Amino acid sequence: IDGKMFSVEQVEQMRRKLEAENIHLEICGDLSGEIWKERPGMPNTPAFIYELKYAGKSCGEKVAAIRAELKKKGIYALFLSSLDEIAWTLNLRGSDVHCNPVAVSYLLVEPEKATLFIQPQKVTPEVENYLADEGVHIFPYQQAQSSLRVYPHDSLLIDPARTNYAILEAINPMTQIVYGTSPILLMKAVKNEYELSLIHISEPTRL
Repeated sequence: IDGKMFSVEQVEQMRRKLEAENIHLEICGDLSGEIWKERPGMPNTPAFIYELKYAGKSCGEKVAAIRAELKKKGIYALFLSSLDEIAWTLNLRGSDVHCNPVAVSYLLVEPEKATLFIQPQKVTPEVENYLADEGVHIFPYQQAQSSLRVYPHDSLLIDPARTNYAILEAINPMTQIVYGTSPILLMKAVKNEYELSLIHISEPTRL
């Protein structure tokens, strides 16, 4: 199977079940890409900024809160594959997934910096300047795995249900990998006063 198409959790479940039947599961590259001659490329529509008047909290505030949670848990950094979590953290939106305002990317949050791995075509000058002001470094999407291979030997939190297996395999074997739920899930669920002010509850229709 292609490790990019299945989460860490899915692969580990499949392995346990298949090994019980003496079936070996092999992780390989993108085999379909070798025979699909006219395969469409990745979406490259530009990402755009989700304004503070709607988000309520800046990217810097959110990243600071994430770092505080990691420090409490004694974990050095967080690697994000979940597109909705990345969009929420950076106050960025996109149109790469039908009916979901997200941009295909990865995000690494460390104590002193954050790194966004994204297709360069998606980054407009406005977005580039915005991320620079927020202290977010930008690297091409394809460099995520190579960057993880040389990642320092610090602890790294990943969510096994929301991280593809190819990413896990790319992480420096000397790094302490911590499985756990991203702190962003709870942060995202708790709406701030600005977000609450934008929620409109209609009166029930009387028939």
